[in-house]
Amino acid sequence: MTVNSPTDQILVEVTERVGWVVLNTPERRNALTPEMMRAIPQVLDDLIGSAGARVIVFRGAGGRAFCAGADLSAVADTPQSGDASSLDTHYEAMLARVRTLPVPSIAMIEGACLGGGLALALATDLRYSTRDALVGVPAARLGMAYVDVDPLVAAVGYPRAAELLFTARKWSGEQAYAAGLVNAVVAPGELLTTVQDVAGSIARNAPLAIVATKRALGESRKCAGDRDAEALAALAAQCRQSEDFAEGRRAFLDKRSPQFQGR
Repeated sequence: MTVNSPTDQILVEVTERVGWVVLNTPERRNALTPEMMRAIPQVLDDLIGSAGARVIVFRGAGGRAFCAGADLSAVADTPQSGDASSLDTHYEAMLARVRTLPVPSIAMIEGACLGGGLALALATDLRYSTRDALVGVPAARLGMAYVDVDPLVAAVGYPRAAELLFTARKWSGEQAYAAGLVNAVVAPGELLTTVQDVAGSIARNAPLAIVATKRALGESRKCAGDRDAEALAALAAQCRQSEDFAEGRRAFLDKRSPQFQGR
């Protein structure tokens, strides 16, 4: 099922309840333009709304790059230009929408995953990479400040994050895996199958349970006193009272695969 996109720089489709968001500027190594940043929140809303996607996968077109960061050609050379401020606004809104998705999200990383591209990957729940991928943040080499460091520190710890940011070096996919940045690293020819398998497993599980679990994972990142225990209790009760719970129980007793409807 193809989903309309407001720009040909983003391709969107749904296959077996898996929503695919493809960054489609391979000639620029899928660098993020303002047009792409504006489009991504809209297509995500469409995917989890009318299209009924239960999991979202981000990937880059062309096989050479997941995303090489922000398209700096969209920013004027003058420091006082409003272009940079506008780009920041779209960039932050895009990342916020990915982080607050009610359904799980996956980054399928092959080739370059740099700067804003790494930030996009870190905004997802799960990340899978090829061994020959290149991951890094070249901001220090470009004279830019990379201040959205919390997701990177949470993924790899302070010392590794500091080294990556201060040196502006790149990690291979193997190094990214060793640091805890990605869930698994595979040969280039195995990445699509690996991601399809993980995404398919998620999509076949009970949607209400997945949404509740994602919310619980999000709350776990907060200080104990800031967690919304009432909301989590309400989600747990909703799952217990759902048709999907009854279906899951019947399927278990009947020794068959459940057919969940999300209600």
